[in-house]
Amino acid sequence: MYNVYFDNILQDAKDIININDSFETSIVREDGFSGTEQIIREKSETLLQFTGQAYKYVNSIMKENPCAEIQFKIEDSECGYIYNGIIPVTSVELSPSKYIGKTTIKDNSFSAYIREYFGVKVDLFNRKTIGCLPLDAINKQFELYKTHNNTTDIVAITAYDALDIFKFLVGYFTDNTINVVSDYLTNNRYAITTGYNMHNYAASSGEVYPVLSIQELFSELRKKLNLYMGIEYDEFNNPYLRIEQQSYFFLDSLELFSIDELPKDIKQDYDIKRDFNEILIGSETTKEVGDSTDIHYPQDRYTSWNKESYSGCGTCTGEKDSVLELVSIYVIDSNIIYEVLNWGLNDYEYDSNIFMFNYQVVSGINTGIRTLLDGTYFYNETIINENVLSNWIDYYGKCINISRYPKNGFKAEYAEYVYTTPAVPTIDGGTDSVEFNNIVYDLNGTVKYYTGSVLFPANVDRIAGTYAGAFNYFEAPLNGNYNLRAQLVRLLQTSRTTFHTALDVQLQIITYTDNTFTSIINTYSVIGNTSDAVNIPTSLTLETGNIALNAGECAMLVFSFYDNSGIIITTSFSFDFTADNIIFELLSDGTCETLDYNNQNSKPYQVYFDYPLCYSDYLKSINNKGGYISIKNNKYWIKELIYRHKKMSGFILIGNDSL
Repeated sequence: MYNVYFDNILQDAKDIININDSFETSIVREDGFSGTEQIIREKSETLLQFTGQAYKYVNSIMKENPCAEIQFKIEDSECGYIYNGIIPVTSVELSPSKYIGKTTIKDNSFSAYIREYFGVKVDLFNRKTIGCLPLDAINKQFELYKTHNNTTDIVAITAYDALDIFKFLVGYFTDNTINVVSDYLTNNRYAITTGYNMHNYAASSGEVYPVLSIQELFSELRKKLNLYMGIEYDEFNNPYLRIEQQSYFFLDSLELFSIDELPKDIKQDYDIKRDFNEILIGSETTKEVGDSTDIHYPQDRYTSWNKESYSGCGTCTGEKDSVLELVSIYVIDSNIIYEVLNWGLNDYEYDSNIFMFNYQVVSGINTGIRTLLDGTYFYNETIINENVLSNWIDYYGKCINISRYPKNGFKAEYAEYVYTTPAVPTIDGGTDSVEFNNIVYDLNGTVKYYTGSVLFPANVDRIAGTYAGAFNYFEAPLNGNYNLRAQLVRLLQTSRTTFHTALDVQLQIITYTDNTFTSIINTYSVIGNTSDAVNIPTSLTLETGNIALNAGECAMLVFSFYDNSGIIITTSFSFDFTADNIIFELLSDGTCETLDYNNQNSKPYQVYFDYPLCYSDYLKSINNKGGYISIKNNKYWIKELIYRHKKMSGFILIGNDSL
């Protein structure tokens, strides 16, 4: 028999009509790739009926304050069962002629206070909660470096810590009654701000203070960090919202209880919505507003913030339109961050956009984190596509490795490339068959090295003929279709800065019948030009598309340029030409690797059954929602656990194993 309390007032048992027959509460996990809430919490949707003194009490509260909330509690003193909830007066329906009332009961944490406001946007300028209680300001000063190659030019901006924003928004809607806790966001700090704040220092509140919702901020962080939420309780049984990486809420090491025999009438199915066929990743905004000279970090596939798609990730059951969508609407590209920091006081195209960056506290100062790579510092290394996908490793499995690397995949690069022309008066160009200084990866030993004579086709620098060369090349290991790509990044003439040469620049991928390089199969080329090789860089990209190569046939990269200025050089001196990078890589080879079914660790097997659950096990489940339930030594996690006191409880569990 239950004891029922309204605002800590014990109600007469005869006035609570149906509580012993109908009351139930549950733990529910809202998740999936398309879900928005992404939370594990308690839920109660019982329809309570009451009469007598209980009716009179609720009626009096409704007359006094139709916006009031009645604190609701159920307890069973025999076993220690206690349930706390909320009766919003707005959900009460009274029948005066019958003297009967009915209402739904909400749990006293997420449902009662936050869920209805999850998507409501709030101005971070607010200093009062929704109930007019004081709300602390959360804007802080951050220091960022303006230049990609030094550590001295610091700019101070206004920005907002992500965890502080969650606390602000939840505090706004709950009148500071619900706290937000996150070990992950405490140790891995992210800040957001407007584009305007990144290059201006005084403005109206609308430009300085973003307008955000809990849902928007959580969604953007979840995309990059695989975050999830849960309701937990402090030592005084007060609920709070916890935000951590999703693995925190799927614990392999904590068993809640075990069921050694299969329950009667247990059912199992496979939830195909928990698998996916495609991953979308990156950012919507990766294009600089100004000149391409602002690009200091290479915008390569997989290792930057580009919007990319990885398909063929599904198991045998993945739905056609099942997509893991991880594309940011916030600006996170390091090149754009540098651009806006140096923009000055003029209007900037992305002023109204939200920027997000990783930071740390150094000697009490909030400082943007940068990573050094080949002499260039860049922001947001933690959320380049490679690292984001690592955060989702439980889901992407082998799929991403296959998408990133064809079976015979390779990538060769020459960062900070330098080419020096001979010091002769008749020089008007140059050609280089590139000997790369870094083989980034070579999965199947297809990148070879050659030195000796080689037959070149005609190019912008020279006529066809046999010349000496030293270079790396690709040798096809088997008959197939291959897609090769070459990139030249920011070619400039750097040694004679008063000699503003006009150049034609060319990339060629040449295929040969074998590794003697005496017989050409085909030539693929692209030509660009610059009117001023000292100040106007040339960048080129060449892709062959799928071309047929037989085993043993080879492909190499040739870079060349020609002075088309019409100036005759009469003095013998050399020229230095530099490029940020030259890249040669295999994008695809037409091969396909068979994936293991259910390699995504998406826990698609669902089991359903009723089972007698004691209150102590349910209470343990509430306090350890990420733990698993063992069924005949198979691990299953809570999707929904419906507790019915002293009755059969309902189970919906998820796991990777079939019973």
